[in-house]
Amino acid sequence: MSRLPLSRRLLSIPVAVALAAALTACDGGRSLGGDQPGPRSLVPSAAYAAANPDVDVAARLAGLQRVIDDLRSSTGSGWVGRQDDVTGYLGELSGGRWAPDSTDAGGSPSETATAFVAEYGEDLFGVPAEQVTVAASGEVDAAGSTVLDAAQEVQGVPVLDGGLVLTVGGDDQQPRLNTVRGRVYPGIDVLTDPRITPALAQRLAEKLTHGTVVGDARLVVLPTGAGRLVWEVNVVAAGKSGAGVQLSDGLYYLDAVSGDLVEVRPTSAELASPSVYSKLLSKASPKVARNLSRMAVEQLSPADGPKGQPVDVTGTAPYLGQVTAKGLRTNQGVALIDTTTPSYQSSTGKGGIYTFTADGSSSNSALPGRQYVENGTTIRDPDAISAQTISRVVYDYYASIGRNSWDGKGASMLSTVNFSDGEFCNAFFSSALQQMVYGNPCEGPNGAMQLVTLDVTGHEVTHGVTDSTAGLNYTGQSGALNEAFSDYFGNVIGDHYYQRDSSTLGEDGCSTAKSPQSLCSQNPTGALATRYMLNGNTMDDYLNVLDPPFRWSLAVGRITDNGGVHLNSAIWNNALWTIRSRVAQIDNQPAYKSPLAHDFDLIVYYTLTHQLGPNSTMVDAANAVEDTAVKAGADAALIRVAKEVFDQDELCAGCYDPGPVPGDIVSNAAQSEVSPVVSGKNTAWLNPVGGPGTPSVSSGIADNPMTYDIAWAGDSLVSAELTNQGEAIVLHDKGGRTTKLADLSFSTFLAGLAGSEDGAAWWVGETDTLSYVSPGGKVSRIKVNGLGGDTVTSMATGGGLVAFGTDSGRIGVWRAGTNQLQQIGTMSGAVLSLAAYGDHVVAVDGNQSADAFDTSGNKAHLSDFGFPFGAATNADYAVFPVAVDSLPGGVNQALGGQMVDTDLYLYSFKTGKIYSPLEERGQQGFPSISGNRLVWQDGVFGGDDIMQVTLPPGL
Repeated sequence: MSRLPLSRRLLSIPVAVALAAALTACDGGRSLGGDQPGPRSLVPSAAYAAANPDVDVAARLAGLQRVIDDLRSSTGSGWVGRQDDVTGYLGELSGGRWAPDSTDAGGSPSETATAFVAEYGEDLFGVPAEQVTVAASGEVDAAGSTVLDAAQEVQGVPVLDGGLVLTVGGDDQQPRLNTVRGRVYPGIDVLTDPRITPALAQRLAEKLTHGTVVGDARLVVLPTGAGRLVWEVNVVAAGKSGAGVQLSDGLYYLDAVSGDLVEVRPTSAELASPSVYSKLLSKASPKVARNLSRMAVEQLSPADGPKGQPVDVTGTAPYLGQVTAKGLRTNQGVALIDTTTPSYQSSTGKGGIYTFTADGSSSNSALPGRQYVENGTTIRDPDAISAQTISRVVYDYYASIGRNSWDGKGASMLSTVNFSDGEFCNAFFSSALQQMVYGNPCEGPNGAMQLVTLDVTGHEVTHGVTDSTAGLNYTGQSGALNEAFSDYFGNVIGDHYYQRDSSTLGEDGCSTAKSPQSLCSQNPTGALATRYMLNGNTMDDYLNVLDPPFRWSLAVGRITDNGGVHLNSAIWNNALWTIRSRVAQIDNQPAYKSPLAHDFDLIVYYTLTHQLGPNSTMVDAANAVEDTAVKAGADAALIRVAKEVFDQDELCAGCYDPGPVPGDIVSNAAQSEVSPVVSGKNTAWLNPVGGPGTPSVSSGIADNPMTYDIAWAGDSLVSAELTNQGEAIVLHDKGGRTTKLADLSFSTFLAGLAGSEDGAAWWVGETDTLSYVSPGGKVSRIKVNGLGGDTVTSMATGGGLVAFGTDSGRIGVWRAGTNQLQQIGTMSGAVLSLAAYGDHVVAVDGNQSADAFDTSGNKAHLSDFGFPFGAATNADYAVFPVAVDSLPGGVNQALGGQMVDTDLYLYSFKTGKIYSPLEERGQQGFPSISGNRLVWQDGVFGGDDIMQVTLPPGL
């Protein structure tokens, strides 16, 4: 019997097919665990070795190699393992065949997988078998293998982000396991009895966020250290800030014993990066966290579903022109409700397509808004008829590849149009509300950018697909993948509908703009679009840009992007669209007609929905696409093109080399790590995910995820944070005790906390007061007169000296605990970065001038190219960032080179010499010094990591 085409074989299965992914064995070289030449059966992780200098990595690899060698020998098959970047155990195992010794133990695919976990799970993946629960059944892929999910659990409580995907082939009489992929977390050992109720956790989350809880709280274990039992609470909020309309919905994790907020993860995925880093802050508010209005979550329809007669509705949609969609004639009029979808359930009203209007409101209380209703079948609002029409187009596309709405379970397709009065130039999918939200057209000097268009909707709804499957975390490489998959399918869906080939996303929305403006850039063809897919970028073009600390982004007004999720998505866009374009050329057809291109669309879809996890990297995704293509029996030409493109784009293990890296890694976790501060042996930094952050502290004395800023006062940590009683400055001593030092005002937040081995300092603009706290908690203060309306924009302290800089360029100092207060110098711009120690102050202003001052009034000009990514000083040296060039690579070139490459420079007070260190890829900044230990934030590895080095004496 002849084989069916790939698309028909995949679509012959009613539910989306999970295809096994396997790491291809690379012959040649030497076996890591043996003395004889042989196939390379274990791929080590350089990232794990670099991040864990205290771990005997060689012994770990040798242990893994012994088990893999045993597997290869006992099964007579070519097993290959890849070491996980985070856990140091395996992240992938593939290329072989394994069956239990006992036939009874392997009577089904699930039993075979369970037996494998019992025998090899702890040795290869670091987790005991009792923590891995294999599903009783799974999906059958096109090769006839069963794909099974295995969740990591502790006494029935899931471990967040922990899980494996196991593929079992063979027949019913002899199932054989051949692939394992994923990440489980070793060392989890935590009690799973919560002390607070889920209802209390929800009330605490609402109190902290001023938002509204959606759904029920879920008990999970956070995989930090030995694990932490937390309640996962889904909160939604939106509102208007001084920087425009912002969002702040997310998953909030509260300690199930104490009720403390431990972590926050964003759940909104926007078309473009937000205008400011903070989704919680308003300049117009006297509080650091703005008080968002409480959300009234509206029910979409009565419990038994809306009543009425389906009718055709018409209207003129942006770009599409005259269109026809489905509505529902009700007693109130004709509502934009489509009940003709296959997933629609008349008994519940779920599974249809609904369009609402926010009527220009920018408050979260307007979401989802009021159901759009007209007196007749002519829809006058162009955005409303467009949303209703294109939602059905996107719904039908995913139905055509076997997906039942965006969540795969027949969810309703909800849209809200007219959100805000034009200040929200964006669109987003909220997994908390489970809906689309569109701002009004973005009015620019060169025309309006339309947001309710097919490319945008396809992009945003795909965020819902990702959220309900791979769950790619919205930061760094996983976040860039999240954005790129949405770009890919947004463009695929648009091209299918328009029956054309395009290499741009959002050209429909930009059709009314006359020249480049927000969300509409000019691509090499001269056309305007939001994204250009064939941009030529590879991993060598990766934008190693820092994600600045929370306070800095607002004070300086620079845009950040959750670790470059919208910017670095260009790399994965380029790889996927290049493959799709080349296989269409092989077919000698337009891509929207090409069978090979359609096959590739399915492969990308199955990879996203079944082969990736929350922390997947671009190399993980490339491996998964290749393996999916092989397992699906794709055309050999498609498999060859995919491998060639991924190799050319450096999306392969060991292909990407960041170059020389000075210093040692303190931490390079998957999430962002910002604001490092050091005092003696103490180190701390923030781990923000879409907002403020949880402190990582060497002594573990502070863990509030709503922490905005931190500074050391000797062995005590001073923090600016959101507490149950409001925003406050809090002292955490090494014994774990906390003391509230003061209320946190906006002026304090703007100036920033300053810390050192001797004490910490802060500014209160409302009373024009400098405050200083000793490690033991003793506070001294001084009133500062004569600022004449200046705003304090930076703070520093060290060696008993407190320094402050203002927006007019003035620099003042105070000897803590005395009445000695003086101005020691001025700069031409606002003082944005400041460091002080003893008699010395170093500063960087908004005009990029870097200068050193002393308390005698002497000044030394250090650079015209200083960059305000912090500064640090001790008794001997000043360390300050310098903009040495524009960051290399095509991602930055597309931005006009506006992202600068920064390196840390060293200035010696004794000799007056400036030392340039080893040039390093990407941005470095936010240094902190204690003694001769220098710690800083570094982007060299493609994320925000913490590095350190010991400074030499006598320079």
